Amino acid sequence: MSDDPRDPRIYVRIAGELRTRIEAGEFDSDGKIPSARTLMQDYGVAYDTAQHAVHTLETEGLVVRYPGRGNTSPAGPSACVIHAS
Repeated sequence: MSDDPRDPRIYVRIAGELRTRIEAGEFDSDGKIPSARTLMQDYGVAYDTAQHAVHTLETEGLVVRYPGRGNTSPAGPSACVIHAS
């Protein structure tokens, strides 16, 4: 997966930005990060694009999905949670 900002696939850019923020520990102490719906609004993209970015992080092992309960990272104390929407 490329983190090249010139990559035409917007979901790649969104996933890259979220990955950087997760690794930098920028989110709340409880690890919650924006939902796909919030990402959709923040980036002005379709819901499917936002979901694709979240799924990219899931395939990289940064996010584990729990239907109905949101998504969490298996990273321990600095885990990130993505609320399911």
